[in-house]
Amino acid sequence: MRVVSFLSYSEWRRAEVICELLKPFSEITNLISGSSYPTSNLYFNEIWKIECWLRAHANYSDPVICEMVKCMKLKFEKYWEEYSDILAVAAVLDPRLKFHFLEYCFSVLDQSTCKRRLANVRSKIYKLFGAYKKNQRISSAATTSQGEIPDVPAGYGGFYAFFSQKAVGSGKSALDIYLDEPLLDIYSIQCWIFLSHFDNNITSCGSLKLKDRWIHQRRAVISILLRPLRERERERLLRNLKKSSDRIESNNRQIRKYSWNHRSEKTVIRRLVLGLMGAAGSKLEKALGDQFPEGERYFGFENFGNTCYCNSVLQALYFCVPFREQLLDYYTSNKSVADSEENLMTCLADLFSQISSQKKKTGVIAPKRFVQRLKKQNELFRSYMHQDAHEFLNYLLNEVVDILEKEAKATTKPERETSSSSSPEKIANGPKAPLVNGVHKEPVVTWVHNIFQGILTNETRCLRCETVTARDETFLDLSLDIEQNSSITSCLKNFSSTETLHAEDKFFCDKCCSLQEAQKRMKIKKPPHILVIHLKRFKYMEQLGRYKKLSYRVVFPLELKLSNTVEPYTDVEYSLFAVVVHVGSGPNHGHYVSLVKSHNHWLFFDDENVEMIEESAVQTFFGSSQEYSSNTDHGYILFYESLGPTTK
Repeated sequence: MRVVSFLSYSEWRRAEVICELLKPFSEITNLISGSSYPTSNLYFNEIWKIECWLRAHANYSDPVICEMVKCMKLKFEKYWEEYSDILAVAAVLDPRLKFHFLEYCFSVLDQSTCKRRLANVRSKIYKLFGAYKKNQRISSAATTSQGEIPDVPAGYGGFYAFFSQKAVGSGKSALDIYLDEPLLDIYSIQCWIFLSHFDNNITSCGSLKLKDRWIHQRRAVISILLRPLRERERERLLRNLKKSSDRIESNNRQIRKYSWNHRSEKTVIRRLVLGLMGAAGSKLEKALGDQFPEGERYFGFENFGNTCYCNSVLQALYFCVPFREQLLDYYTSNKSVADSEENLMTCLADLFSQISSQKKKTGVIAPKRFVQRLKKQNELFRSYMHQDAHEFLNYLLNEVVDILEKEAKATTKPERETSSSSSPEKIANGPKAPLVNGVHKEPVVTWVHNIFQGILTNETRCLRCETVTARDETFLDLSLDIEQNSSITSCLKNFSSTETLHAEDKFFCDKCCSLQEAQKRMKIKKPPHILVIHLKRFKYMEQLGRYKKLSYRVVFPLELKLSNTVEPYTDVEYSLFAVVVHVGSGPNHGHYVSLVKSHNHWLFFDDENVEMIEESAVQTFFGSSQEYSSNTDHGYILFYESLGPTTK
């Protein structure tokens, strides 16, 4: 008889206490890793919660909890003493908190040390401000000597002069004035006015790096302003915004379509604050002027919470001209079929047709139908978690291939007779097609294969008899291991480098009929027309027990010559036309954008936003030469088009 034991009341109570302890750890983990742009002003509150809990349970009645707290306190106390002041300074710089929040927190911990701790933080923040002022004076002197006026946001020149004069007249520093001001009322602030300064800088600055910095700062400010809002406050904010501007009102209707979670917040705020879709489009048209390509359309894609991975890949595929043309031909030949079943390919063809048939040259399109179909077919893409753009690309291309193959098999009658003397066309998979009832069944070669598929040959040479065994396999993209301060050329050489098989990895030689030492190498037997290169930027680290993003600097040239090929495809040349970029420091969060070359112009696609960039700006996405760098925008998937024939 099986005896089932249940937890006692004391054990349940212990579990509750442990969960209470782990809750702040969970909250701060979600706060940091759950946001693409976490802000340090929010950390102090979470760290303070942990310190409060540890102090409250230092003499707990349960000996297990008491021992656990004792061990944790030994390590956490050091962290609290060394870093709480830094986090406290960040909290003071939050206009909603300032020293009022610290006074509350320190008094809860220990009323007797509250004033001392506040004075300590105050002295450090003034010391920090003094260093800042010193650097500012040096910078201002240099600027003045060059006869330039420091940048002031458009329309704020008078206020800036008034404020500066007032600060000097009062004898108070800017920090004094800031600390004396009442706490910010988050619920009534008109955030679109507050953030207009950031948007002016985003739209006006020419440098891509500087523009990224402004975008990141704007997102950080938005995160500070809107993170604490709940449903009631959100509705109140929307009512205020509705009264303020007709332009904002059109975006309010879009906001109500989304749940107010972190993932959709980025999309909501992009519409709410920027409101620049039409302005950005007209700016792009003005930038191109008479050079705007005839018949070309440049449209951004709406982001549905976390679909930047999808948008960036679709932009690259749309400007892959052979793929686009084939898909539009497919749409034209199938749109008259009334009973055609909807699938991922028909949704993609419909999306591409919408873009190409637009009367306007620029704008924004919502790929809603395609995204809905994608989530319906594959549960991997249904969640609001961060997705991998390379996984999506592979899934999409293979899904299109499957659909084309099924349609070809459904419309093509099987051959009844096949000449036994005629050999089937050699296919990418290497082995010959199997015989079915004495008839060769040829695998279908679709236009996707003709565009993206190449052939690798795996050569293994027996070191005893010198016999070379070759095995062919197909690929739609090449995944390359990367190293710090390397290039695509060196990565391709490493991909085709010779590997010696020995010891437990010996090769079974058919001629020797035994395991032998051998040399193995991989070369490109037939290069594809469109070469897609995937850089392995996400690597599993054994010591960390998780994946880590490799921010290595990998140079990808605008013109690439393949040297690891076999005759007759030696030195095939390619031209770069698209790059999918991962923005972020880790594999589980971040953002995707894409760079596209169209008619000798480079364009930057960031969801709805489309803008023109210089060709030299592409090199800013090579990666970081140092492990820890503020640059987190790294090339992830590269699209190259052959400059010559790839069929011989």
